[in-house]
Amino acid sequence: LAEVQRLQSKNAEAELSFIQALAMHESLGDELGRANALRGIGDLRQARSEYVEAETAHTQALSIYENIGNERGRVNATIGLAELRFHQTRYAEARALIKVATGISSRMHYSWGTQTSRRLSDKISGAERRETTDTNMLNMLRHWTTRIFKVPAAQKDEDVYMCAMGESFKSRPLCKCLTTSESTAAHTDAQGQMYQWFMR
Repeated sequence: LAEVQRLQSKNAEAELSFIQALAMHESLGDELGRANALRGIGDLRQARSEYVEAETAHTQALSIYENIGNERGRVNATIGLAELRFHQTRYAEARALIKVATGISSRMHYSWGTQTSRRLSDKISGAERRETTDTNMLNMLRHWTTRIFKVPAAQKDEDVYMCAMGESFKSRPLCKCLTTSESTAAHTDAQGQMYQWFMR
């Protein structure tokens, strides 16, 4: 019932059903059922960005799967933790978990685990590329604003972006070391680069 409710995006009802199922499986001593309920709770809490609670549920589920020797469940819980680390931008930890999940999935010919691990790995690679691009852009903006526009280097990053876009120049004179045309050209170039960056 809980899985059906989750597929129907009835997350509140699904979580209540998972919690009830967890209590029932605990009373029956059903470890597999308990692990499945914990993993469902972890997925729902992760979707709400409740990362501490999600990590607790996923970790408990993984521990049970390992103890009872359920490899498919171990893959599912490991991928759940990897997705959690991805959302926390802890990419190295996410990759380590994906490596474990991929190894088990390959050994047991678990196509869902293999494919899901690959997709998540691709998402991490994309996020890392964007992060590198953002860092490079910020460094370039720092250069523009401190060297060309003479904005103090100690200013916040938000001010760096604003200066590059020209917002903070509405009430301040352009750099005296540049001619008006040179300063305008540099300013226009900064705006163009930032526009492309935001629109990518």
